[in-house]
Amino acid sequence: MGLDLYIEARIREKETGRVISAETGDEYAEDEDRGFLEICWWCGSIFADIRAEMIAISNRHAGTHYTDSDFVIPVPQSALREIYAHIVKRASLPDDEILEIPPCNSAWEERSAYERMNLDNAGKLHRLLYDLDSIEYTNFIHVDDNTGTKYIPIESDLKQFGENPQAYVWEFRIDNSY
Repeated sequence: MGLDLYIEARIREKETGRVISAETGDEYAEDEDRGFLEICWWCGSIFADIRAEMIAISNRHAGTHYTDSDFVIPVPQSALREIYAHIVKRASLPDDEILEIPPCNSAWEERSAYERMNLDNAGKLHRLLYDLDSIEYTNFIHVDDNTGTKYIPIESDLKQFGENPQAYVWEFRIDNSY
């Protein structure tokens, strides 16, 4: 079984609900799926433990009952810091923990790849948490024209977002495809 697991975000104007973040690129996507951006990505069934805990954390924060067979799972912003802490914890495995590995790689290669992927994704999630805190406490976010237009493609939206990021709401979800 293959697993592609994503944490995704979308940015909407509070006043109108209009999505300003980049389109998915899927012309057949339903309106409720448009504008989500990839924050973190894991690939491979060895990350099923990460998926299970992210879903459990999201369920606790939202009072929901999603399972690993659900493809799209809303994530409350309040759950992100706990998810981050779990990912950081899984970026260094105890010596006695054995991963289920495919026969093509050695155990230490698979362990190293697992830890490295979790560390990379923890860094991405940490940067997002920093930006969200910056918006909440100072109404400021550094918007770089090169990366900003990748995420908010309309220049006027990007400019307005940079001038008053508190006028926007962020939505988060787990995209669980296997």
